[in-house]
Amino acid sequence: MAYFPTGVEPHGKGIRVHWQKRINGKNDNIVVGVPGSRNNQRDLNAAGRLYQDEIQNLNTLYITWPELKEKYSGEVQAQKNADKVSGLSFRDSFLEFETHARRMVEIQAGKTKGKKKGWAKTTIDDQLAILKNTWLPIFGHKSLRSIKSEQIQKWIINNCHLSKSTLTNRVSALRRLLDHHVVRPSPCPKGEFQFPDEEEVPTLRYRLVEVEALLGYLEKNADPFVHLYFSIFRYCGMRTGEILALQWNDIINEEFLAVNKSIVGRELRNTTKTYQKRKVYLPTPVRVLLKECRLLQKPGKVVNIDKNDFIFLNTKGTVHLDADRFCEAWHDAHENVRLASSDADELYDQLRSEWDDEDIGEYLECKIPYRIPYTLRHTRAAELISQGQGEKGPRELGHTRAMFENTYAEILDDYKDRNEDYSLLEPMSKVS
Repeated sequence: MAYFPTGVEPHGKGIRVHWQKRINGKNDNIVVGVPGSRNNQRDLNAAGRLYQDEIQNLNTLYITWPELKEKYSGEVQAQKNADKVSGLSFRDSFLEFETHARRMVEIQAGKTKGKKKGWAKTTIDDQLAILKNTWLPIFGHKSLRSIKSEQIQKWIINNCHLSKSTLTNRVSALRRLLDHHVVRPSPCPKGEFQFPDEEEVPTLRYRLVEVEALLGYLEKNADPFVHLYFSIFRYCGMRTGEILALQWNDIINEEFLAVNKSIVGRELRNTTKTYQKRKVYLPTPVRVLLKECRLLQKPGKVVNIDKNDFIFLNTKGTVHLDADRFCEAWHDAHENVRLASSDADELYDQLRSEWDDEDIGEYLECKIPYRIPYTLRHTRAAELISQGQGEKGPRELGHTRAMFENTYAEILDDYKDRNEDYSLLEPMSKVS
């Protein structure tokens, strides 16, 4: 059954958008029919976005109620708008969307609590660059209505050398522009295109013996806050930007960390990657390190730490906008740490059936193959799954359940196989 967003109503077999305002004690209404079917959720969502965009324009005084009423003065005007879209060139539609997107970014940046999903500056910059560099040279002065699904599919086939994620991102940017202009039927519907098969590349996650060796080196040779940073990575599985944005005020009863902001694109944002706040459990090793580092940052008896005090500060006493300093320490640890020969040999024997020597050959020299720190999230996921706590994984790592199961499918399968009873596959003994 189709879901009707706020402000969207059925109108015969079609749909319409309805705005209402109380003026002089009476309800003043603006009702406009929009292209689409009442049974098509994609059309309903597009109409819902139109309603929300105009509400946003009213709230920010970008448009007044009389101007909105004049803009949608009856079905005749709606038909004019549809005709306008039909004749709008891709170039002009791009310029209009660019203006709208920049304005939305500016509006969202001025808010104190989070941002509307999809209007982050880095997201818009990326999508505008895709539209300008990929699709503008192809469609140029062609009208939006002339764009066909076959043209988009042909472009995908001709660029199959690109990764599936890259192709998907470029098609998504085009879909966003077409949805913004409510082009119906859409030549770029979601889930309609065939992308080249792409072999999933497994992640060579850190095993616990490797992590313990690396953290042991950092504890002895690095700044205490560097050791704390990677300990949070290892024991909590948080994202890079989420760790950098942590404040002392985010510690809840010494048991949890409140994750509600992040450093993205060298900017502090009042939201996480998934726009969801969460609480992450603090294992004992991290609790101990946090207490020690708090005393280092605030010598003497700590009565209170201001909510604006970040845990990780740079040499200027302000929040880190990137993880460069920490990545350098991670490289240094890999250069200097050596595993016990028995541990290195065991890891090599375990992994050589799945990995080439190019990936794991360093084990033969008792070295730890370098992986980016982000790989520690996979280690934390594996640990939770191996301890029978996989159902808590999505909450701890900030994933939806579907995303968690997809991202860590290899680990889930690995531990599922280990727990299976293979004795039943043995041949039956001869019955006397």
